[in-house]
This record gives sequence, structure tokens and C-alpha cells, in this order.
Amino acid sequence: MALSTNLVSYWKLDESSGNASDSVGSNTLTNSGTASYSAGKINNGVDFSATTKYLGKGSPSGLPSGTAAFTMATWVKFDNFSTARYFMSFGGTTNNTQVVIRCDSATSWVIDDNGVGTAFPAVSSMSTGTWYHIVYTYPGSGNVYTAYLNGVSIGTANNTRAPNLGTTNVSLGSSNNTSSASNLVGSMDEAGIWSRALTADEVSQLFNSGRGNAYPLTDSPSLYGGRSYWKLDESSGNASDSVGSITLTNNNTATYSAGKISNGLNLAGASSQYMTASSFTITAAFSLSMWVKNTATGVNGYMFSSPTISSTDCVDIAMRTDNKFSYSNFLVEVVSASTLSAGTWYHIVVTSDGTNSVLYLNGVSDATSAGVGHTSSAQTYNFGRRADNNSAHFNGSLDEAGIWDRALTSTEITSLYNSGSGLAYPWTASATATRGTLSMMGV
Repeated sequence: MALSTNLVSYWKLDESSGNASDSVGSNTLTNSGTASYSAGKINNGVDFSATTKYLGKGSPSGLPSGTAAFTMATWVKFDNFSTARYFMSFGGTTNNTQVVIRCDSATSWVIDDNGVGTAFPAVSSMSTGTWYHIVYTYPGSGNVYTAYLNGVSIGTANNTRAPNLGTTNVSLGSSNNTSSASNLVGSMDEAGIWSRALTADEVSQLFNSGRGNAYPLTDSPSLYGGRSYWKLDESSGNASDSVGSITLTNNNTATYSAGKISNGLNLAGASSQYMTASSFTITAAFSLSMWVKNTATGVNGYMFSSPTISSTDCVDIAMRTDNKFSYSNFLVEVVSASTLSAGTWYHIVVTSDGTNSVLYLNGVSDATSAGVGHTSSAQTYNFGRRADNNSAHFNGSLDEAGIWDRALTSTEITSLYNSGSGLAYPWTASATATRGTLSMMGV
């Protein structure tokens, strides 16, 4: 199911001034108190510098009502925790007809039905000036609500009564679409309401490893958790990152020509050509995918490498002299069962769930290892050489290289292989995966 299924209103809050448009429904929010806009979590966000500033609409259309299931999700940044803060609500104005996201302190989230407030389990102390992703869900029956903070469930709250939602108002930065001393003083971004309860996995996709997932919420499934993706479609020079901000620096004039999909990167090992990234962290759970074509057999060459080769924070992917490829984290080397021929494009993927590592070749699991996981640390990773001693330069071509902050599923990897045709960012080809459909149209 797509993340946008049953999404009834969504406010990107990317305006520069004035009212906030609804990207999905017709619930444009009126700007009361002249709330301003500035840099948000994703593009712009709205700033509520005083409790007299808020966004809202009376008699909204299409929002859940009565006992219907719902999800409320948003990014929020607090200026202070001096009092209870109301910052997202919809429904009626009398007891039990409204639902409000409320934060009572740096450790306390509350579900408020405009009459009764019930706390969720306490969380670790939050900080002012930091973006947090908060989600409340209700399944459509009973009186139990679930809350998620930064993609992870913080537990449930058993309210004393089930909701009976009205249709009087919807607001951001306030409750009841009115000025109040308890209104939010802080910022919000990317707020949405669904007429269903999102699953834990869908909430995780919205959080997207802390980078967020903006409407039209197509950053899923296979780019969910994506750190960086290099199409390698340039004609010369450095390689841009289509997802993150890590440009690859071209060393010794590596060239580009026809790749697996559009252009690809050519690395002449004899000329010591390679690409370097600025320092970034590969998490303990990760996936690294790329298309590879080796020019010659029987030659050791590193497609991807860490400058640190002394502990489990190492991530090395290399061609071996026996024409197999391997992944090493220094303590463990996983070697492919299959051999690779020269002059042929292969899709290789390395995944780790933090403990177990799997090598995939052309969409199929080819080798596994258990017991020792990768330890995350920030490094200046290289494509095309062994980075710790500037040796074992790769002689061949690379294309469509990506890194994810999680272990992709076998079905997702099969989808990326796409029967040998490959899938390129922005995933305009359709391929069913365990988390939905690969239909990435941008972030």
C-alpha cells in the first residue's frame, strides 16, 4: 500500500508567507497572527514565534469524523518546554469531539480529546532547537492510541473514552484553531492527516532515517532509508548525489561513457583513477548496490573502500584474483560463490542487518555470513581503489551506485535488478517490492 493511500490533507508548509496550501485536499489553512516561514525540516517550514500565531481552517472537508481511524503526522521543533504545548488538532470544539497532539514537557506526549488528556510512556528528554517527527494513530475502534517519535513507537495511551470526532476545525500550532497560552512556540513542517492508521513500517518510511519524506511521499520503498545515490550519468568531472549531498570528487580524470543505464563511470586502473566522497557514516545496518563491469579477469581491484582498515568500521567491496567479489569489514570477509566474467555488467548488492551480511549477484543471494556486524563511523569512502594505501585500483566500469541505511529485502533487490534491465533513480519503472511499489519521483 502506498504511503499516500487515504491521505486526506497534507501541508508541505513550503510557502514564503501567507496561508498554507493543502497538497492533497481543499483545506488551505488561514495564517492567523502572521506566522512566518523559514528553513524547515524539508525546504521551508512554518515558525510560530508566539502563542498568538497559528494556522487553521473552520469547517474543513474530508477529514476523519466520528470514530473513524486516523493518523496525524508532522515534524516539530520546540523553542521551549515551559508549559503544555498544543500544536496539531482537528475535529470539534466540545469534549471528546477533537483530537490534539500535545506535548506537556521534554519527556511527555499526551493524547487530548478536548476534555481528557492521557499520557503516553515517557520518552528520553527532548531538546529545544531540534527537529522531531511525531505521529499519532488510532485504529478506528476502542480507545487506545499509538504514538511514534522519530520513527519508533513510544507505546500506547488508553484514553478513558473512544473519540467522536466533529468537523468544526483543523489547526497547526494550536488547539481549536484559536489563540491560547498553550499554543506551540516553535516550528512545524510536513504535516498530514490520513483516514487510516499507518503501520509501524509506514511511520518508519515517513521518518526516513531522520531525513523525512515529503509529499508526494514516493520516497519508498527502496529509497526509504537511502543515504546517497549516484547515477553516474555525467559526461565529465565530479559525480552528483541524486538523494543526499555527497558529491564524488574525480581523481586523475576518470571518464564517462555508455553505462548500464545511460552513462556510467570508467576507471582505468593503470592510471590510478578513482572517486572520493566527503566524510559520511555508513550505519551498522546498510545496503550498498551498484552495477559493475570488470575489464580484465584475474586482477584484484576495489570497487568501494574505507580508508580505515583496522576494525569492523571497515566497508570494502572488491574484485579478487579468482574472479569472485567480496565484502570485508576487516574481521569477516564474505566471498561470492559465483565468478564474474570480463566485459559483462553485473548487479552486486551487499547488505548487513548489523550482524548478518549477504552478497547478492544479479538479484539473487550468492553468499552469506553471520556473527560479526559492521560498526558505523564517519569516513571518506572511495570508489575505485583500496583507500588505506592507494593500491588495487579497479579496472572497469561502475554505474547506478547507492547506499541505504538499512538492509534491503531480497524482493527489493530483485526489483532493483529488474530482470537484468536495472532500475535507475528516480525509479520510474514499476516493480513490486515487499514494502510497496518502486515509484520514486523525487525527494
